[in-house]
Amino acid sequence: MSFYSCRGCPRRCGVTVYEEAGNYYTKGNTCNSGHDLAIKEHLNPNTAFNGRIKLSGKYTRYLNVSAEKQIPKVIVPELLTTLKTIELSPPVKRGAVVLQNACGSGIDIVADSSVN
Repeated sequence: MSFYSCRGCPRRCGVTVYEEAGNYYTKGNTCNSGHDLAIKEHLNPNTAFNGRIKLSGKYTRYLNVSAEKQIPKVIVPELLTTLKTIELSPPVKRGAVVLQNACGSGIDIVADSSVN
């Protein structure tokens, strides 16, 4: 049994997912999208990712970065460790790929803004 906060509609219901005989059921959702989203999250937990990368130069600065799409939650700790080892030299353009295939996920990490 697992509990999730639904993001399927503005109500933000608390949804419990439980399994019986290989089938998944939900309790607490008030709409069908809550049912679908909770089961999807239960079977394949993903999340949006935002982080930062150090920029080289005279002063310590950072560049905000994000994943192009949702990433598996299990790789977040490894990804944060990897980002700490990266240092970029300006200029960097918004949307530039700063890390390809993040932690073998097939998802790229891109710059959120341009830096000169």
